[in-house]
Amino acid sequence: MDQHYGGVIWTNHALQRLRERGIKQGDAWVTWRRPDKSRYATAQGAWIYYK
Repeated sequence: MDQHYGGVIWTNHALQRLRERGIKQGDAWVTWRRPDKSRYATAQGAWIYYK
């Protein structure tokens, strides 16, 4: 996995969680880049994206 994939900086924590969940980095990037739905998260300044 690449920490600068798709022009996004990926934290070690995010990459580890993707590995644990068996999610491809490209799939996570597409969800972030072109979500079907998004909303504010409970954490200030954060968003949740859905595909």
